[in-house]
Amino acid sequence: MKKLLIGLWLTIVGGSASLAQTNFYTNVTNLWYQGYKSNVLNIATARLAVNTNDIAGLILKAEYHFAFL
Repeated sequence: MKKLLIGLWLTIVGGSASLAQTNFYTNVTNLWYQGYKSNVLNIATARLAVNTNDIAGLILKAEYHFAFL
């Protein structure tokens, strides 16, 4: 019974985590190439507000600053 509950719990948590970042790369890439670079910076700032060690947020913010040096 414990194994069944643990398996069910892992399925629910894993499924919800995989839906959280659906098409993130595609959305950010489209925004960047369409010229909405300030929107990409806003996404990066929001991600870094939640987690200061967020790799995607750090990379997006660095790319924004490198583009406007």
